[in-house]
Amino acid sequence: MLQLNPGKTENQRLNYERYYYLCPLVQKRIHAVCFKITTNMSNEMIGTLVGLPRDSLPLYIDKKSET
Repeated sequence: MLQLNPGKTENQRLNYERYYYLCPLVQKRIHAVCFKITTNMSNEMIGTLVGLPRDSLPLYIDKKSET
């Protein structure tokens, strides 16, 4: 399983952008990644909380790790 360990600067950027990014869909995606980083919730639970399909969360994490 992919391990996410963002640094302090990346955490600050994610926290800012999940509320202030211009596109609401991107905000949801960032919020889902933040949930995955900070909790032990399943993809299904995170998808339900954020309002995204549970199968899409691994895709967002893969995209995040590429940057």
